[in-house]
Amino acid sequence: MSAFSFDEILKAQENNTTQAPAETIIATDGVELSVRIYRPLKEKPAAALLFYHGGGAHSLAGYQHIGRGLSDEYNMVVYMPDLRGHGVSGGARGDSPSSEQIFQDVSSALEYISEHEVSLSKDKIFLGGHSSGGGLIVNYATWSKRISVAGYILVAPELGYLSKTARPGRIDFAKVNLFAFILNGILGILGHNKAVKFTYPDSMLKDDDGMVGYNTVNMANAITPTSPTDQFRQIDRPVGLWVGSDDELFVAETVADYAKSVEGVGTRGVVVPGKNHLGILVDVHQFIGPWIARNRNM
Repeated sequence: MSAFSFDEILKAQENNTTQAPAETIIATDGVELSVRIYRPLKEKPAAALLFYHGGGAHSLAGYQHIGRGLSDEYNMVVYMPDLRGHGVSGGARGDSPSSEQIFQDVSSALEYISEHEVSLSKDKIFLGGHSSGGGLIVNYATWSKRISVAGYILVAPELGYLSKTARPGRIDFAKVNLFAFILNGILGILGHNKAVKFTYPDSMLKDDDGMVGYNTVNMANAITPTSPTDQFRQIDRPVGLWVGSDDELFVAETVADYAKSVEGVGTRGVVVPGKNHLGILVDVHQFIGPWIARNRNM
């Protein structure tokens, strides 16, 4: 049995298969990172969003709904990368040379946007992610070498086991080898160990070679907040957070409450009625678009 339902996202895929072509960003270590760019058809974009997928997934695993929705309906350009080792990006599958390399990859993508979206000032560039992609954004937002953005967008973010957001009795989405993380923390020798195994259906992993069935210690550390309460208090830009009331993995109200720790105008945490962990991807652009419109230029 899967940890969450694919029904809503698969049904939506039947009616919306439009996907942007892939372009390439060169990471600081030379690895080629794939990014799909959804552009408005008629006007110059009013804002840009760099948005990361969840654990083991890739930019075409339902995320095109956000890209196409924001570009078509809200005149925004949306960059949807594949994490290194995922989708069609280069790098060892599910792995990274270090956790910090993932943060550097985010910076490389933001620099790429600044270079290519010359009509947009930095106060119109936003950064976001879904599930473990949201966890990555929390880590990046509190990284000392981060590039400043206008605000952060978190959709059903995975905030780590210390966040106490797990839904009681849920089916675990991942099997974790805690010993590998502990030993790596002490000795630093197991960074490339396949320590997190995702419980995606075998048929999905077989039919979609962009999916990844595991993450190493290095990759998992990059996308998992280590001190979520303190990290949210450190975030210095507006945060828009949306999570479905029927999320199979998290207690929605507990996740949404984390946004209250962020000071400043524009921050909000919203529980979206009737949406589950993946189903929220289909329509969440209808919340993100107006939020970005209100918060750009702040």
